[in-house]
Amino acid sequence: MSFKLPFYAAAIALCTVATANAQSTYVPYSYTPYDVAQFDIAGVKLRMTAAEALEAVKATLGVTDDQISATEDYRENPITQKAELSFYTVQTDNIEMVISLAPQVPYDSENPVIVQGVTFEMNGAGSIVEDMKTRAIEKYGVPTTGRVEDPPHFPAEWCDWPEGKTSGSCNGLGIAWLGINRNELTMRDPGVDREMRDFLQNAPSPEPKF
Repeated sequence: MSFKLPFYAAAIALCTVATANAQSTYVPYSYTPYDVAQFDIAGVKLRMTAAEALEAVKATLGVTDDQISATEDYRENPITQKAELSFYTVQTDNIEMVISLAPQVPYDSENPVIVQGVTFEMNGAGSIVEDMKTRAIEKYGVPTTGRVEDPPHFPAEWCDWPEGKTSGSCNGLGIAWLGINRNELTMRDPGVDREMRDFLQNAPSPEPKF
């Protein structure tokens, strides 16, 4: 018993010091709001036209046409009743980037689809996850729902955080958001889908004839 007591006392002392240190370095969530419409991933911004997005990613990443493919996934535009391209995929030796498209409201015959979302994944060895988080904070600022000192594999998000809201996630608020999770960046604007739903709901119904 005389051997164990000093051991327990030392352990308790260490826990107390560790707790004190953790409390002294703890930085609470800032919930800093950002206008994600001003953000870009590899030059691509939300609501760009398909042509603008392709031009931007070529200029930023230096990719060529043979590194960009139109994904074999078409969906019908509810406005035109015609199939529109849904995705572009950019592929290099260590980058895979998917640019998702959705119908534009109001309809534009020259640019029927716009950027709804972007995912950017970078593969590599070593500290790629930590390096991506460091770069994201340099480019976009302190995360709205994450702390700088969080481990790099912890998700962090940026969005126009609602005033008065004290917890939660950017994803699910129905507003444009950007997030990083390990080696993948995601940016999305739910408003594009919402505008299409509102358009369809308010569109005049055809006259019944039978």
